[in-house]
Amino acid sequence: MFCSIFRAMKQLYFTLLVCLFASAPLRAQLQDDFSDGDFNTGTVWLGDAANFTVNAAKELQLNAPAPLPSGSSDTSQIYTFVNFPDSVIWDFYLRLGFAPSTSNQSRIYLQADQNTLANSNAYYLELGETNADTLKLFRQDANGTITKVAVCTQGFSVSIKAKIRVTRTFSGVWNIFTDYSGGNNLTLEASATDNIHKSVDAQTFGFWCKYTSGNKDKFFFDDIKISSLLPDSQPPVLLGATVANANLLDVTFNEKLDNNFASNKNNFSINQGIGAPAAAALDAVNKNILHLTLQNPLPSNQYILTVTNAKDTVGNVSSVAQITNFAYISFQTADRFDLLLNEIMADPTPTIGSLPAVEYIEIYNRSNKTINLSGFQLSNGNVTRTTLPYYALQPKQYLVIFDNQQNIKFPTLDTLSVTSLISFSNDGDDVSLIAPNGDVVDAVTYDISWYQNTQKAAGGWSLERINPSAPCDNSSSNWSACSNPNGGTPGFANSVLKLENDTKSPNLSLAFPSSSTEILVTFDEGLDASTASTASNYTISDGIAVLSAALQNADNKQVKLILQNPLQTNTVYTFTAKVGIKDCAGNALLQNATLRLAIPQTPIAKDIIINEVLFNAPTGGVDFVELYNRSKKVVNVSELRIGNFANGNQSIQPISANYLLFPNEYIALTPKIVTTKNSFFVKNPTALLENALPTLDDKAGNVTLFTSGIFNINIIDSLDYDESWHNALLSDKNGVSLERVNPSLPTNDKNNWQSAAASVGYATPTYKNSQYLESSAPAGTDIFTLAKDVFSPDGDGYEDFLSLDYQTDRSGYLASVRIFDSSGRLVKNLLKNELLATQGSLRWDGDLDSGSKARIGIYILHLQITAADGTVKEQKLTCVVAAKL
Repeated sequence: MFCSIFRAMKQLYFTLLVCLFASAPLRAQLQDDFSDGDFNTGTVWLGDAANFTVNAAKELQLNAPAPLPSGSSDTSQIYTFVNFPDSVIWDFYLRLGFAPSTSNQSRIYLQADQNTLANSNAYYLELGETNADTLKLFRQDANGTITKVAVCTQGFSVSIKAKIRVTRTFSGVWNIFTDYSGGNNLTLEASATDNIHKSVDAQTFGFWCKYTSGNKDKFFFDDIKISSLLPDSQPPVLLGATVANANLLDVTFNEKLDNNFASNKNNFSINQGIGAPAAAALDAVNKNILHLTLQNPLPSNQYILTVTNAKDTVGNVSSVAQITNFAYISFQTADRFDLLLNEIMADPTPTIGSLPAVEYIEIYNRSNKTINLSGFQLSNGNVTRTTLPYYALQPKQYLVIFDNQQNIKFPTLDTLSVTSLISFSNDGDDVSLIAPNGDVVDAVTYDISWYQNTQKAAGGWSLERINPSAPCDNSSSNWSACSNPNGGTPGFANSVLKLENDTKSPNLSLAFPSSSTEILVTFDEGLDASTASTASNYTISDGIAVLSAALQNADNKQVKLILQNPLQTNTVYTFTAKVGIKDCAGNALLQNATLRLAIPQTPIAKDIIINEVLFNAPTGGVDFVELYNRSKKVVNVSELRIGNFANGNQSIQPISANYLLFPNEYIALTPKIVTTKNSFFVKNPTALLENALPTLDDKAGNVTLFTSGIFNINIIDSLDYDESWHNALLSDKNGVSLERVNPSLPTNDKNNWQSAAASVGYATPTYKNSQYLESSAPAGTDIFTLAKDVFSPDGDGYEDFLSLDYQTDRSGYLASVRIFDSSGRLVKNLLKNELLATQGSLRWDGDLDSGSKARIGIYILHLQITAADGTVKEQKLTCVVAAKL
């Protein structure tokens, strides 16, 4: 219920007028004949006061500055504050030294509710609506609407001198009395009724002058008096209440208040359990306002103030209780991850359901705070940012932000239209939400692969955060394409929502020396700033001390360490991140995490070799290139470039990530990590780097690894591949990688490459190739051997299966294994024309093709091995299926 109350009031501005007339007192009766020679003593006149003066005749006179350009007009206004009674008399003297016209005219604002007279709810007299003008009474609405109320009869074609009286009753009956000789022989010239704007709602009386250069000093006013038409018989009216702060409420009435009433706290009560204030007191200057000091700070909510026994200074007492509504929001500062980027519609076309075809981003307030979004910024890494306006975002509320366009309709009222919303790239982008103080509250770097659905990635579907309870996890594992038929859920809980408390500890991903005295440490999720920035939470072997630690980047995943002593080349250090380091949810490292660390060296030819290439990716998949460090150097792969130079092609991609490739280790480059993981087993995920690749032809092409010098390039390794290098008996080469057999043999020897084995899923990114063969098996030896030729498939855990081990003398064999019983009948096809690795093991569980279990007895294994050149080898082995008797 608390949240629903807030939603109803979330766009309420609470900066209502407080201490309305603090700069000048309001007067219940105004009288000023300027006999004191100025307009700053007693009655204070404001506005364009520098353009007015009190002349020698003790009149208020317009005295505008230097001449205006020919044919142009200017305006000046002067006003004072008045506490108008229910019924009013206005008396004043007016003299104009010209015939009024549309270019030279005067307005007397009898009553206005703003000090910007021309933009207020008001009534005014005007001379100069047309030539040969008459005095007229107009009603003015703040929206600009002007309505004629009454018209006097005498017109003017020459200068004017008049004494004027206007009366207004409480019911809105207006009378205009004039003496155009300037004396006191007043006669009724016009009457009308208009009660749209009440006098008690007004606060200002003033003069507005429009003039050309020749008449800039020909407006004169004097003998001003404003008084009550009838004796005050009405009790004070409660106008409203404004929260000054959590402990102070300002209450405004339409007239001055009796001090005894105003100081009695029992005359006031606030609902929602607040009750009577601790104290009540009149304002020291404006007696229409009193201040209630509350017993306890107000929580954010809507309230009702009830006032009883309201009494004015002449003794009028309200016989009924008066009430007014007010609201209070206690805005709080947003800390990291209080607000989350929760849903992104980057590609809204084609529309899938009823959502508008516009980009939007949804913010979720996961905290218990009410947060004012004014001054927050959305950034996509470019110079231009979107600055958000005022919006009271309530706890647990979703807010949809979109670019200001006409006729945009979302299925929620929780929307914020802004001018020039940052754009969201279809393929991926860096998006940050930045607090007014410059702190990043949340950031996400999304990618088109995060949809995990090719069709949805093509447009019309939003990306949704899965678990907002794991705010540190802004990776692909915590985002997915929307599953709602509309394509998105703006303003509502995400369709893929799965609330689970974040209990996952952070993992250390990388420690890289950006210089000999600076290390960049990367974790797999956002960290707690306090523990991540504690230098003692990091150590380096060989006595290298860490002087300081500081979080880097918007996602809080990277820490920069400054070292006391420089790292030395040709030395491998052990870097340790301690268990004191926590993620943003407070989960600490389960144990000290260690990585090797070294100053990288520049590779030369054949230090790093191309070890595996997938150039004909499976349907919906992507290519990859695997590299192997066969040297004794530690190499930073970001020094390398990878290109395709086949047939004059110049397709080149840099390797962007800093990554230390140690001796005898592998690294695989892929344009889409998630896709490669979904297609193949990745033994070492940290060695799978997302990086653009040159275009690789499915039939034949080139992969070249090189470093760039100032004037030339240094080739590290280069492969000219061809699909014919695949195993000749392999019927479908789609999704099968080419593996290097021997790292020591020439790169472009076609016999040094073979199709990856079926047993490993046709590729081995990040680990040893299935076809790896450092040295061939001795010629003439059997390929298959039985570790034991007797087994008992009875499920007792002892010798339950037959293990058929193999080691080939070369790569690329296809094998068939058939099993016959002692009568020569085929009972089991164990393997049928499948590509073998260079070594491995096959298993028979004692099952038959019929689905039954093999009986006790002798069985013959017929093994047929076919090489790529068509050479066939055969081998026979026998085994015994046994059982306990």
